[in-house]
Amino acid sequence: MADSARPMSGGVVHVDMGDEPGIGKAPMRLMIFAMAGAIVMPWVAYRSLNRYDMLRMPVTAAAAGGAVGSANVVGEAAKAVKETATVALGAVSKVNLPDGTELTAPPRGLESQIINFLTDTSGTSANEASFDCDRVIFEAGTANLQATSTDQLQNVAKILKAYRTTSVQIDGYADTTGTKAEQQKLSTQRAKSVAARLASLGVSPTRMSAKGNGYLQSATANAAQEAPGTKAQVSLVLTK
Repeated sequence: MADSARPMSGGVVHVDMGDEPGIGKAPMRLMIFAMAGAIVMPWVAYRSLNRYDMLRMPVTAAAAGGAVGSANVVGEAAKAVKETATVALGAVSKVNLPDGTELTAPPRGLESQIINFLTDTSGTSANEASFDCDRVIFEAGTANLQATSTDQLQNVAKILKAYRTTSVQIDGYADTTGTKAEQQKLSTQRAKSVAARLASLGVSPTRMSAKGNGYLQSATANAAQEAPGTKAQVSLVLTK
């Protein structure tokens, strides 16, 4: 039956949609579907976002755990180096310098050897002596100082500032790898790296010189220290 309109009380016109599909019913159905879609689609989007966040969380946690694990490995390595040095060089103790500066150093370490040399007034020792840095370490194949070198270089800087008439030649050594030219270049870079660090700690550059020695054994280096891929040493040649 076709849709018809008949007047109702109050002048309101009632539209009779009839029982047959027609032009009037289609728009109504579309409106209903549109309203349902407007309600359902935001809910679907919300669920999808939540699911994405839930999938991301384990990855983030795993990454964080990996970072913590790496930091722990580095910390344990630094601790092992410190413990090894303590056994070989003795427990650290406080040392007072002429300018009132205080430092802590092991009794058989570089710092104590230098102080003994500089304070020797017997007249029997030479005015120049070479000392190997026992806790200055480079990354293999580079002139990059490891963080574990900081403590000793700070102590050396304090000593040189307390004994201002002392000059120092920094001798660098390379690893066994590479050509002779590459070893010479690396050893020079290492010597300059130490000089730059000491200068940053307040030692006048005019009192320092840097020399590369290529691959040569330093005064007390042994075969284990000079094995391929290990860190080479730096020596300090002091003149009173």
